[in-house]
Amino acid sequence: TIIKPTKESDGTTLLVGPDAVEVRYNLNNNDPTTNSTPYSAAITLAENFNQTVIKARAYKSGYIKSEVASQNIDKCATPTIINNYDGTITVSCATEGATIRYTTSNTETAPSDPVTGSTTVGADGIVTLPAGVRILKIRAFKAGLCMSAVQSYHLPVCPAPVIRNNGGTITIACEVEGSSIKYTTSAEGTPTTDYVVPFSLGDATVVRAYASHAGYVDSEIAQWKTATPITSANQVDLDDPNGNYIINGTFD
Repeated sequence: TIIKPTKESDGTTLLVGPDAVEVRYNLNNNDPTTNSTPYSAAITLAENFNQTVIKARAYKSGYIKSEVASQNIDKCATPTIINNYDGTITVSCATEGATIRYTTSNTETAPSDPVTGSTTVGADGIVTLPAGVRILKIRAFKAGLCMSAVQSYHLPVCPAPVIRNNGGTITIACEVEGSSIKYTTSAEGTPTTDYVVPFSLGDATVVRAYASHAGYVDSEIAQWKTATPITSANQVDLDDPNGNYIINGTFD
């Protein structure tokens, strides 16, 4: 082999060969050919470099092409995510000096992977979660290294509250301590009234509520409603001659 790549500490890779030799290289893990990029100066590996191997080969008139030489490129460590359940998350990376960037989505559709133009995490590693966020992706970058794998985090969904009628007094509770609960006595629409203490059902026939907590996706809407009285329109038919009891009505 008449070429050997060497990696420098400043994040560049030098491809070294004898005089009058043409060096061609690839950054896509493929073996170089005469159509590959010609080497002319030290290669600076940008933050968004995403390959783990550089391959090079030397050519010279009158000589058989060299063997392929390769240089492994270290990869940034995959960042970690800790949910603080206070509206923030803490992210970190084992690669010293790496920059962490992130993207978010407010739907069940995952956001795009972070790139060098994505939002940067501050030096303290704290990210304040945007309102309504469901999914977060992070990735680490450092010049001279291959960017890390993408780490995805789906926020947990807050459990739906439990609604109970205790003799005309409604209580609502969520198993996540410190959750906020909003309710309504309307059969439609989003609950908007803050639940603070048990309240009288009054003439209402339905109670709907959902729970929210920092670091969680809002729960589904839970519903309680009064039982439907049996009338001639929804009575139970017990007259089947074969002894098979058929329920025509709907019970809550």
